[in-house]
Amino acid sequence: LSHENIKLIRKSTRDQFDTYLLFDNSTAKIRYREDEVTENGKLIETIYTLTLVDRAYEKEFPNFVLLSGSCFSSIADKSLRFYREYFQPERIFEINKKRRRYRILYKGIDFAINVDEITNPKDGGYFIEIKSRTWSENDAIKKAALILELIELFKLSEQSLLKDDYTEIFLSK
Repeated sequence: LSHENIKLIRKSTRDQFDTYLLFDNSTAKIRYREDEVTENGKLIETIYTLTLVDRAYEKEFPNFVLLSGSCFSSIADKSLRFYREYFQPERIFEINKKRRRYRILYKGIDFAINVDEITNPKDGGYFIEIKSRTWSENDAIKKAALILELIELFKLSEQSLLKDDYTEIFLSK
């Protein structure tokens, strides 16, 4: 992150508790997230969000760079129990992680770099995610190329790149 083309905008540390509501015969899933933002080991705020994610809205670029879309995201104003009872998923899967988030500008473009330590499931490991919001296909193509540059800059090997999300990684084990 100390590269001359990277400008660190801000960083945060979070404990994230994700509960996925999964449905048979559907690529869609609902994620309920409890996001505890900490600073110097002290809780600053807790944010609750509800996100509908659907793999059907993805496009793949070279080297596992994915264009994916959250179909819907909002502040969760009800309890997890409410959403479980309302949506009645076939399965529920939980993932907990410690996340270090870095907001950067790379060549003038805004990116989020997430460094995750998966704490549940146990021995989950570490993952790096490079993200950016995009508004059009041309914008996505430009940002996908910059993400490939960041992958090279961070010296991430092609063998270590994954396109699956956490539910797909850990449910297949």
